[in-house]
This record gives sequence, structure tokens and C-alpha cells, in this order.
Amino acid sequence: MPEQIHRQQLEEYILSSTEAVQRLWKSFIMASIEKKSLTPAQFFAMHEIARHQGTTAITSGKLCELMHVTPGAVTQIIDVLVDEGFAVRAPHPSDRRAHQILLTETGRQELERVNRHRKKLFVTMFGALSDQELQQLHDLQSKMLEHLEELHTEKNKENEKGK
Repeated sequence: MPEQIHRQQLEEYILSSTEAVQRLWKSFIMASIEKKSLTPAQFFAMHEIARHQGTTAITSGKLCELMHVTPGAVTQIIDVLVDEGFAVRAPHPSDRRAHQILLTETGRQELERVNRHRKKLFVTMFGALSDQELQQLHDLQSKMLEHLEELHTEKNKENEKGK
């Protein structure tokens, strides 16, 4: 029984410290984004648009899937990015009914600026860890991510069966 209590305490501490790291990380990122007043969702959308640009056309529907938000939320995000000059809607190359979302040069420059700042933050944040500790963190996070992706896939399969 003491082992179980110890594990529960560890899990609670890890959850709490992970949330604290996430909050601080988010505040650092927001400080770098605020010059153009992007929200985290807008930044994430820009990142995904850039990741797909030049390979596969990204539509608002695909952004919904990637961001786990409603179509209305994605439309609002895209509208702001278009209004700010960071993105444009263009005809989809293979589907006349759809539009692809593309970053403008201004959008690419803003994304690069924020990413440069993020990389500096990474160096600062991970500076407290030795190379070995950084490798351990990578290994543990990769294991957790793989597990969570499996759980997510299983949950999606269950949801599809229930439809």
C-alpha cells in the first residue's frame, strides 16, 4: 500500500509541476507574440498552415481537426489572420468547393520572429538540464506522447462505433 500512495503522490506532483511549466511556458510565448497580438490559437493555426504550405493544401476543415476546435472557431481564427495580413484564402488546387489557407510573406515573417524567440526560450529553459537529463526528458515525454496517442486513437474508435 505505501508504494501506491507514493505513486499517487508522485503522479499528483508531476501533474502539478507539468501544469506550472505549461503556464510559465505559455506566458513566455505570449510575451513574444504580443507585439502583433496573436492569440495562442492564432499562432498554432499559423504554425500548421506553414507546416502544410507547399506540400498539401490545408483547409479550414483540416485546421479544425488539427486544433480540436469547432468550424466556427477556425473561421474566426482565419478571419483575423486574413484581416491582419498574415494569411489568405485561395482556391483549393483539387477541390473547387474548398479554399486552402496560405500564409502571406508578412505571416511567414511573423511566424519566424516568434519561432526565433521560442528557440531562445528553449535554450534558456533547458539550460538547467545536463545533456543526459535532457535525453531522459525526451525519452520520457516520447513514451508519454506515444501512450496518449494510443489512448486517443482508441477513444476515437470507440466514438466511431457508437455513431
